[in-house]
Amino acid sequence: MSNAKKRLLPLVLLAILAAACSQGNGTTNAEDAAMREAKSCYEALYLKGEPEVFLDGHANASAMPQEYREQLTEALRHHLRSVGSDRQGVTAVKVLNAEMDSSLQVMQVFLSLTYGNDTQEKIVVPMVRTAPEGKWMLK
Repeated sequence: MSNAKKRLLPLVLLAILAAACSQGNGTTNAEDAAMREAKSCYEALYLKGEPEVFLDGHANASAMPQEYREQLTEALRHHLRSVGSDRQGVTAVKVLNAEMDSSLQVMQVFLSLTYGNDTQEKIVVPMVRTAPEGKWMLK
């Protein structure tokens, strides 16, 4: 092998390695979109204290009767106060994984909630794709 080829070989291998590493984390676009939306909704609720935004993230939000929506909003506010006093609030929302349940047409998003008292809780968030726009929303 010539000297030029010997010097070129490590560069080619480095380029291949860089391309392989930049392929992403092994998730699909659908999984990424569902994970982003689930995280966004739970951050709105726990980190920003916005139960209305959390409710808007549900697939059936527009069909909720106003009185029912107000009751849910108040229940979420109560829950936030309870989490604040019992566990010193939520300090972080982290996405762990997502898996498509093709039989139910539901994306299961796995989140980790970190509380102010340094405890963690792992939760499963079912997400559904809405028609016609195809946006992922809380089930």
